[in-house]
Amino acid sequence: DTIRFKRNEMLIEGDQTKKYKIADVDSATFTDNTIHPKGDFSDTVGKVVIEMVYVEGGTYTRGCDDCAEQDKKYETPSHQVTVSDFFICKYEVTNELWNAVMGTTSNFWEKGKAPKIGVSWFEANDFICKLNEKTGRTYRLLTDAEWEFAARGGKKGVPLNHKYAGSDDADE
Repeated sequence: DTIRFKRNEMLIEGDQTKKYKIADVDSATFTDNTIHPKGDFSDTVGKVVIEMVYVEGGTYTRGCDDCAEQDKKYETPSHQVTVSDFFICKYEVTNELWNAVMGTTSNFWEKGKAPKIGVSWFEANDFICKLNEKTGRTYRLLTDAEWEFAARGGKKGVPLNHKYAGSDDADE
C-alpha cells in the first residue's frame, strides 16, 4: 500500500483506496521510544521541565458490545488490545513548553502553564520533531491504544474496568 499525506488529509492507496481527514490531536500525548530503565525520568527544554512517567504494558478490552446505539458504530465489536511498555508525559503540553520547543511566543490569552490547544496533527508532529532535535531523544505521539490504556490506569487500573479514567464516577 502507498500512504500519501496532503495538508489535513491522508490517502492510502492499495487494494482499497481510502481517504481520511486528519483531525486535531491532543498535543499532550507523546512518549519517548528511547530505551530507559523502568522508571520515571525528566527532560528539560530551556527552563521547562518535561516529566515522563513509565507505563508498564498490558492487555485490555477495547470497545464494548453492550454500549448505547449511537456508540456501536465506533465501539463494537469489543476486542483485546495489547500494548508494550511506554512512557507518557505526566502533564499536558503547556503553552510554556510549546513555546520553548517551537521558538514562539503565546498570545495574550495563552497562559504559560495552561494546556496548548487547537493543534493539528501536522503541528503536533512538527513539535515532536523539534523536541527530538532539542533533547536528542526519540519522542513520538502516543497511539490511540496507548492513550486509552494509560487513561484506564494502566496495568493496575484495567482489571477494575472503570467506566471513566480511574473511576466509575465522572465527577472524580
